[in-house]
Amino acid sequence: MSNLISKAKQFYSETVQETKKSSWPNRPELMQTTFLIIVAVLILTAFVFVIDLIFSKGLMAIYEIPHLFQ
Repeated sequence: MSNLISKAKQFYSETVQETKKSSWPNRPELMQTTFLIIVAVLILTAFVFVIDLIFSKGLMAIYEIPHLFQ
């Protein structure tokens, strides 16, 4: 059990050391990349919405789905 605890302590210590070696973005870089990600997600969402709309309208036209429920 103490071996497990010593391994956990060693892992934590190594993790802290590696984290200090990392290069962290400053605030303007963080804001810019966050904005770009939000824009990319919105564009991808719009694209998927349009493709879904096209396929659903196409399938409704092919199979005349609205007439099945009347």
